[in-house]
Amino acid sequence: MSLLGNNQGQLNLSSVISSMQSGGNSDLMSLAASWLGKGKNAPVSGNQLEQIFGHDKITAFAKQAGTSETSALNGLQEAVPNVIDKASPNGTLMDPGEQLLNRVGGVSGAIYAVSKLFWKQ
Repeated sequence: MSLLGNNQGQLNLSSVISSMQSGGNSDLMSLAASWLGKGKNAPVSGNQLEQIFGHDKITAFAKQAGTSETSALNGLQEAVPNVIDKASPNGTLMDPGEQLLNRVGGVSGAIYAVSKLFWKQ
């Protein structure tokens, strides 16, 4: 069970943000906007993390990490806003493939990188 992933173990930040924006809780909507925006990330409380992920997932995460729920929540309070912020440099979430493509310089950068694997000077 993954906090930030789907049932196949893939990273799925879009579902986290979507649940925050569509749940009708204005505090969670403001947090999502803060993390996606270009300004400073608003802090998240342990109670808000439990609203976002659910107590069962937080408990499972803490157990899997070999730590207490309190320690897990403390770590997540720092990690979750940062992960979402870094995955949304332009204010919208990019999928992992798009992020990778951007890191290598777009399509032309990817072609160049692949060509270096097969072509030796």
